[in-house]
Amino acid sequence: MKAGATLRLGGALAAAAAALAAPGAALAMDCPLPGAPGAGMSAALDVTGRLDPSRTGGYLQIPFTVPPGTKAIQVRYSYDNQDDTCSGPNANTLDMGVYEPKGNPSPVFEQSDRRGWSGSAVKNLAIAENGFTGEGTYDAGRKAFVDGYTTRAYEPGPIPAGEWAVELGIAYVDPADADGISYRVEVGTSSDPAWGDDPYAASGPPDPAASSTPGWYTGDLHVHGEQEPGNAPMSDTFAAAFGPGGAGLDFVTLVDHNNDVAHDDMRAQADAYPNDLVIPGTEVTTYRGHWNAQGSSGFADFRGGPIYAPDDVSSPIPDSALTEVGSGTLPKEQLATIRNGGGWTQINHPTIFKDAPSVCRGCFWSYADDETDFSLVDAIEIQTGPAGIPHGAPTGPNPFTATAIEYYEHALAGGAHVAAVGSSDDHQAGAATGPFDSAVGEGATVVHAEGLGRSEIVAAVKADHTYVKPFGPSAPDLSLEAVNEDGGRAIIGDSLSGRSPELTASVSGATGTGRAGSWELTLLRDGAPVESVPFMGDGVTRSWDVAESGRYSLELTRTATGEYVEGYTSPIWLTVEPDPSNRFQVGRARLDRKKGTAKLPIDVPGAGRLRLAGRKVEDDSASPGKAKTVKLDVRPEGKLRKKLRKRGRARAKLTVRFTPIGGERRQKHVTVKLEHR
Repeated sequence: MKAGATLRLGGALAAAAAALAAPGAALAMDCPLPGAPGAGMSAALDVTGRLDPSRTGGYLQIPFTVPPGTKAIQVRYSYDNQDDTCSGPNANTLDMGVYEPKGNPSPVFEQSDRRGWSGSAVKNLAIAENGFTGEGTYDAGRKAFVDGYTTRAYEPGPIPAGEWAVELGIAYVDPADADGISYRVEVGTSSDPAWGDDPYAASGPPDPAASSTPGWYTGDLHVHGEQEPGNAPMSDTFAAAFGPGGAGLDFVTLVDHNNDVAHDDMRAQADAYPNDLVIPGTEVTTYRGHWNAQGSSGFADFRGGPIYAPDDVSSPIPDSALTEVGSGTLPKEQLATIRNGGGWTQINHPTIFKDAPSVCRGCFWSYADDETDFSLVDAIEIQTGPAGIPHGAPTGPNPFTATAIEYYEHALAGGAHVAAVGSSDDHQAGAATGPFDSAVGEGATVVHAEGLGRSEIVAAVKADHTYVKPFGPSAPDLSLEAVNEDGGRAIIGDSLSGRSPELTASVSGATGTGRAGSWELTLLRDGAPVESVPFMGDGVTRSWDVAESGRYSLELTRTATGEYVEGYTSPIWLTVEPDPSNRFQVGRARLDRKKGTAKLPIDVPGAGRLRLAGRKVEDDSASPGKAKTVKLDVRPEGKLRKKLRKRGRARAKLTVRFTPIGGERRQKHVTVKLEHR
């Protein structure tokens, strides 16, 4: 660092320190600012403040001014009890994002102004004209601040002069501390040429297609990359997915929390696997649930809570000096943005750690149905992470699989058509560090698509052509097909209407898994078991005649140290049409005594073939095209006609038959008393 680059602190900081040292108030300095100012940094902001527990779920935007000629900004921040080294357990969580000058007159810095979001991963970061460090440097210290370079999760490039803002995401303030928590944010700006001597040039987006061949493709719909500092480099993640000894996947969706920095900067890593596909996405991380924006040109606003701004940036900022300037958004207000951008929407791990939120801030889905709007949701994760716990040597099933399936079926029960998907939620390229960490590809989603391309996978997920392999690509293959009486066919995810549908299910590849236990394939209707088929060996095929409308899907389980879900499909939606009615009514004959004939009225229920016949009576028929009253002629012939003319009366014994189109024939015997005068 050059001489004279020490950050200059004004008198406001001294006043803030005195105020925060008041009796009963914890000091933000209990968790000191990390690191030191970078090259040429001069103070643009140094502020302390306090946040009340009631602010949890909100966002605090603190503005600062960037002078002309700036090559870089540096942000350092800290807060009470942010980790085990700072005066207590990791109870509190404040995230960080940075916005450049507003492009609109809104009082809120909007997503169109964003320069990045790093969550709570790093607390010493830079945004510069220069790009990122090389992979080797990053891998040696994944969360380290490196002088002269932009920190991952932030967009490198020119630093426009004007009013910027840091944004503290108030993920959690422990309500046990009634006085709230203290924080400190320091921002420096630098015009040192060293921050601009290696201008950023992105490598480009990944190729949007790898194959035009229709078929079933296996992917991991939720992996993370290095644009969340601390994660494995993208090259390691892609090697774990596609490389020798890897998962053997055909595609992955790479999503980073609340940023899309990697979207235009992963071609170099993705091009190493030209026969495989990488779909860029974003994990929209709200404090009430996470969802994936997959393969879209749109960017969703993740801020689901109120947005605050200080009345005055003078330090310290008491909680009482915060004003709400924005109300935040609900998922249903953002999901359409992703769909309109050509992507699909996916609710992630909806029930994970519901009873232990400190393990994963905002991870379980706490939005009500009317806040979500399932008609805008394309997919729900029914499997996230390892199928068995602990990963690698499970003694029991992942407890969140069953509850996620319940949530998925709840969404379907409301009438929504949503795809079942699975993912690893991998951050470390398979380097598991805890019982709920899993390797890339565990769980996997199998998708029937018209090709291995971004648009084709998006279309396939939206069509619900998916099933999940919680244990990964090596799990058994599943098939479910339907055919009706007219030859109409459907695969997983389709809807089919017609008479007498038949479902055929098959499972194969069980012996290849190497996993011991007893296997069972279960047909589900509307999420409830219809029939379970135990099997041994490699698999089984089974067919069912379907008599009731509903959504039909498959669950494959294996019982060993517990009951593990080995496969789960999206449904086929069947509407069973009843056979057409053959019930008809014969009315009272209308006699023509002059001619000795009659008209016999017959009420038919629909289209079909109607025929009248009898001994010594001329046949008559009609082909009504809809429900109506048809009048058939009763004309005696032969001996019956002679008898009628001789005696003036005669009985005609008739048989009336009606055969509805596509249905069974029904007949009635009728006697008509003819008269002739």
